[in-house]
Amino acid sequence: MTGYRAKRGTQSGPNLAFPGPLQCLFQKKRFKVLWGGRGAGRSWGCARALLVIGREKATRILCVREYQNSIDDSVYKVLKDQIEALGWGNFYDVQKTKIYGANGTEFNFEGIRNNVNRIKSYEGIDICWVEEAAKARKNSWGVLIPTIRKEDSEIWLTFNPELETDYTYQRFVKDPSLSPVGPRRFEEPLGSSIMLESESSFVCKMTYKDNPWFPEVLKKDMQADKERDYDYYLNVWEGHCLQILEGVVYAKELRKAAEEGRIATVPWSELYLWIHTGIWARGIAHQSGLCNKWQCRFAYWIITRLPGRMWSTLWMCFRIDTMSMGCMYCRSTRNMKSSGCGKP
Repeated sequence: MTGYRAKRGTQSGPNLAFPGPLQCLFQKKRFKVLWGGRGAGRSWGCARALLVIGREKATRILCVREYQNSIDDSVYKVLKDQIEALGWGNFYDVQKTKIYGANGTEFNFEGIRNNVNRIKSYEGIDICWVEEAAKARKNSWGVLIPTIRKEDSEIWLTFNPELETDYTYQRFVKDPSLSPVGPRRFEEPLGSSIMLESESSFVCKMTYKDNPWFPEVLKKDMQADKERDYDYYLNVWEGHCLQILEGVVYAKELRKAAEEGRIATVPWSELYLWIHTGIWARGIAHQSGLCNKWQCRFAYWIITRLPGRMWSTLWMCFRIDTMSMGCMYCRSTRNMKSSGCGKP
């Protein structure tokens, strides 16, 4: 693991240490997308970088998230703690809902979902930091991005991924224009992080392995999660997207199928299925089978062997949002072709 010491002007005082991948915060791009597992140091690194930038010149900063019911839901506390840690209390005035710098820098905090008109009213924002960006809806981005319109303005995203189908993940992480950064793009090693870039974006996946100051207490928690629930560990600490639902029976089998590429998306068909609980159901919304959380966007179903039928044991994945199914085990392909199985 490597750390990066930002070489700033004399006004900022001594060089300031950051995890190596956060070098990208000090280079110009419209979007800085930092995602991955917990404990990587993204949030405090972004907070510290913004304080450094705001100390060097007057900067108008907007910190947002999808939902913010009070200032306690924002990154206000992270910024306040970093001001204290850096000993910059004589420069930054931390008020109840805002933070001001002696040179005119200001930090504002808003929730997008319930404050659309307020968000639209902001002018002259230099940097917008979107914390927990995975939760931001497509409509929210449609409000936020046109608002941050000052020349050379930037939008920073930090988040732990949830579903691969989430709009934020698809728009920024799965952007087809991204490519690996050149070997000499940054002056310091990037560690184990994965850094991609396009004309307008830096996109970096970071985990605890990229944080030289990953605390011992979190190491113990991480190891315990790894031993107790590997799928949970992969999502929380390694930053993998959720592939299976919490509480689903046969979770390990589903993960293995996903890892081995035995999941296929197929067209929706009006097919009656005999599901595990012995209940006849149309392949649409039905709170039964293996899913114990109907409010989730995925439901996993199992079809057991039917006496006198050709069907082998078969796993089905049902996507509520796109009305599609995926074949995970298809040992009786002749029968499955009639329902459009993508695995011949």
